[in-house]
Amino acid sequence: MMLSVPLFIDEDGQAGDWPNESSLSLQISSRVEQNLRNYYSWIDARELDNVMMLFAEEAVYNRAGEVYSGKPQIDEFFRHLRKLDGFHSIEGIFVNGLDVFVVGEFTGVGESNNPKRTGFIDHWQFNPECLVIERKTALVEGSAYVLR
Repeated sequence: MMLSVPLFIDEDGQAGDWPNESSLSLQISSRVEQNLRNYYSWIDARELDNVMMLFAEEAVYNRAGEVYSGKPQIDEFFRHLRKLDGFHSIEGIFVNGLDVFVVGEFTGVGESNNPKRTGFIDHWQFNPECLVIERKTALVEGSAYVLR
């Protein structure tokens, strides 16, 4: 009598061998990285419904010292308090499982149409469903800031 071994069915409905821990980790890391690449494109295009789909209900966003707790507060920030228009240039995305660092630069304008340009470092933490549970943004003001 031959035992039948159930096959693993992936997100696309494809059958295959059960993934091992390292391949699952790689799949999660790839999904997390793609979510972040989408995030920066969506935020630049002001596609805020898409942006908010990436956040868990209990997410916390610490934006250079201002803290928004829970998805409703984060949504309020993006829709009504964030007064920037421009684009993000990504210099690097560093993924370690569900922890990710993004280094880049924002170039655009503020609420009064005044020019804005700053480097940033984002630290993202994801849950196993690849939703954001915490984000911390540090803004890079340059060496002149610390010389004052």
